[in-house]
Amino acid sequence: MALRLVGAIVGAGLLAGGLKRLLRRPRPDGPPDGLYPAHDRYSLPSGHAVRVAAIVAALSPLVPVWVALPLALWAVAVALSRVALGIHYLLDVAAGILLGGMFGLTL
Repeated sequence: MALRLVGAIVGAGLLAGGLKRLLRRPRPDGPPDGLYPAHDRYSLPSGHAVRVAAIVAALSPLVPVWVALPLALWAVAVALSRVALGIHYLLDVAAGILLGGMFGLTL
């Protein structure tokens, strides 16, 4: 389980970072108060969404349903929080969930 978790986090991070540099879609303007620092300029796919979906997809086959369902809700909440913060578009997080889910299932 630990190897899947590490593989999901590292692999999904590399996947998201590579795609961001390839696609180069600019981020939205972000929150008006400027409290959230942007670590990179690109938004597609959302790295948070890719990683959280990969974690959930990689771990779900190993845990009971009563654990997998809250994990899935956590993934959706993380993804939507990126949109609510104004640092990603909805397409960024939807693509991130899809990519991360597929990546996690391959583990």
